[in-house]
Amino acid sequence: MAAATIIFASILDGIDGTVARKIEFSDIGRVLDSFSDLISFGVAPALMVYRLNSSELSIAVSSAFVICGALRLARFTVMTSENFTGFPITASGLLISLLYILGTPSSLLTLLMAILSALMISEVEYVKIRDFRALSVLLFFLIMTIAGTLLSLERISKIFALLSLSLILLYLVSPLLGGIVNGGKRTGSV
Repeated sequence: MAAATIIFASILDGIDGTVARKIEFSDIGRVLDSFSDLISFGVAPALMVYRLNSSELSIAVSSAFVICGALRLARFTVMTSENFTGFPITASGLLISLLYILGTPSSLLTLLMAILSALMISEVEYVKIRDFRALSVLLFFLIMTIAGTLLSLERISKIFALLSLSLILLYLVSPLLGGIVNGGKRTGSV
């Protein structure tokens, strides 16, 4: 249920971001949005993974995930770039949640959380996705994942979690693919 809630939060985050841009939100709104992102996509996934494996390593990695997420959000709040610098915290929280739904072993989740922590504070640039069709497909997959989870339809939930995961993993490696496909040239928005 926690993973489905994080996925639902990602959908709401996309909606509130769109609305905020249209109504020209205030500075306090930007700070509150970052705070809610930290709770939803940093603290909640960290607690979920920690609860699976409450070892000292899990505590350290979960703490690092929250700290790196906070640093990523702080950088995002002050930057005015066309692209994201570092892997977005929303995508990181989604990735962990989808892997959780798919039954990924806690040791692998802990390892992936450590990798995502480093990617969030990295200098790697990720294009902001603006393609309505791509976002609509992901939204549909996420809604079906939530529905499958809430209705205890494990097969449906896992199929759509896997489809969602494949799109997010494609985004995760997109800087590498962009460099290979475009000879290292920037492509603008996707």
